[in-house]
Amino acid sequence: MNKVISNLVSGAKKGAAATVKKAKAFVVNPRMGMLSMMLLFVSVSTFAQDVDAGLAAIETSTESLKRYVPVVTNLCYAIAGIVAMIGAISVYVKMNNEEQDVK
Repeated sequence: MNKVISNLVSGAKKGAAATVKKAKAFVVNPRMGMLSMMLLFVSVSTFAQDVDAGLAAIETSTESLKRYVPVVTNLCYAIAGIVAMIGAISVYVKMNNEEQDVK
């Protein structure tokens, strides 16, 4: 059992070493390094321009959600009241019929 585990660990170490070697070769290449940096700066500047629009959209959605909260709360109260009335009526009918499952 120990031999199997040691073989698995050594295989994982060899695979990790090969991956690190390939990553270093990719980063050392000046063209790939410049391409990576350009993509990083372009993406950061693109996201930075949309921050104000994103904040405005979040504020707008927050305000619209705040308007719907009382309406949804009252709707939930109405549904709960209807369910309670139906439950009370069904228990009342079962009690009047003297069913065994109502005590």
